[in-house]
Amino acid sequence: MKTTKNYFLLLVLTLGIGLFSASCSSSDDNKGGNDDDNPPPGKKELTITATNTTIKVDDVVTFSAKFGNEIIKDVQFFIDEQAIESDTKTFDQIGEFKVHAKKATGEKSNTLTISVFKDDEEINNALKFVHKVVVEDFTGAWCGYCPRVADKIEKLEENYPNNIVAIAIHNSTNPNVNHGGHDPFDFFKTERRSFENEVGVGGYPFGMIDRVDDFEGNFNNFQTYIKDHSTIGIKINSEIYENDGIVKVGIKFGEDYTEGVKFAVFMVEDHLLFRQSNYLPNLYTNYQTVNGFLQNFEHNNTLVGLANGFRGEEISSAVSVKSGEYTNENIYIKHHAANLDNTRIVVVVTDKNGKVLNAAYTKSNTEMNYQVVR
Repeated sequence: MKTTKNYFLLLVLTLGIGLFSASCSSSDDNKGGNDDDNPPPGKKELTITATNTTIKVDDVVTFSAKFGNEIIKDVQFFIDEQAIESDTKTFDQIGEFKVHAKKATGEKSNTLTISVFKDDEEINNALKFVHKVVVEDFTGAWCGYCPRVADKIEKLEENYPNNIVAIAIHNSTNPNVNHGGHDPFDFFKTERRSFENEVGVGGYPFGMIDRVDDFEGNFNNFQTYIKDHSTIGIKINSEIYENDGIVKVGIKFGEDYTEGVKFAVFMVEDHLLFRQSNYLPNLYTNYQTVNGFLQNFEHNNTLVGLANGFRGEEISSAVSVKSGEYTNENIYIKHHAANLDNTRIVVVVTDKNGKVLNAAYTKSNTEMNYQVVR
């Protein structure tokens, strides 16, 4: 009797996966559960800005401070931990200088870096940053044609390792792990669905380049998207814990940008193992296939953390000017990573129309400075 019961259970599980039929040419209408994680409401913070952060020697910089949304004057500014007498400073030495402010009640601001150069030529060279192209892959473990996009991304990562940022956004159509429509990596359902509607996802697989162009249709022209430099620089630091953490971001501008520049912060993870439906027998032949599913398929670039939504938050136009710098040292991120050693923090900067201007990433719990083109 025990043998018969075990055989029946095995048969049920096999049918649950093998008989599932999910179309990779239509969007997911399954609403599922609402297990989204929202960060706690932000607290009032002291932030500073500067009239310029990349200057020539003997230039004058004026600093200003806000507490929440209120402009305040009762702060003390510090340059390299030395207090200055006012909110204005003439920099008469070449180098980099760290600036922050404090309120009398003890609150400390973000830190700005003032870079002082010999002449305009040095400044222009310092405002040319490494350019990366963003590929977003809407995928699901149930989607039999989705491996073809994963395969193309792997090829690009091999050929252009310094110029691609990939984010795999997973969709699950069933909460039951034994159902063929299940995908355990669909962590942000509400945000995902909203983003899918905005960008026009009509079916899976769906990929896009820099949030404007079809990925598969432009795969062979990918190199044309890579620029010799970007005028958007990004630096990243993070303190990530078991379920959440804080990300620190700096964004430097090499030219004037109009209103509407935004940045978004993500966490992605590699080496996540789960089955993957596959209708393409010539791809991933190194995996064992059971009932049309690749077993223990390695899912990479998987979105596991979201800080400020897919679209992100807007940067003040007062800062998004040539030599301006935006900093935010208290960005809360919630994540579902299985192994932090396999994760990266990704920052994507977009223009007022939502097109990606530049992106960067670094391993979680590491610091990356602005990547200047040498």
